[in-house]
Amino acid sequence: MYLYYAIMALKGCDYMNISEARYKANRKYNAKSYERLAIDVKKGERDRLKAYADSQGMSLNNFVCSCLSYCISQGIDVSATPALTETLPEDTDQ
Repeated sequence: MYLYYAIMALKGCDYMNISEARYKANRKYNAKSYERLAIDVKKGERDRLKAYADSQGMSLNNFVCSCLSYCISQGIDVSATPALTETLPEDTDQ
């Protein structure tokens, strides 16, 4: 519970307006309605992705979901694209 309030404080939210019952109801709804998906990226890549998402007026979650949906709907073959966990050409010393 403390972590929730700490996150809300960091986001500048007035967490005192959120009752314990509302918090529990939100968690119950989210557990029933959503699934978690964790991805690993190289250090620094999260910040780069977050900055781009912010520049587009999107959350990082919305940005990633939009990209995935777009690739699937357009049938884009991403198998030749290096993952963010792999070494990119600009990362190698030449």
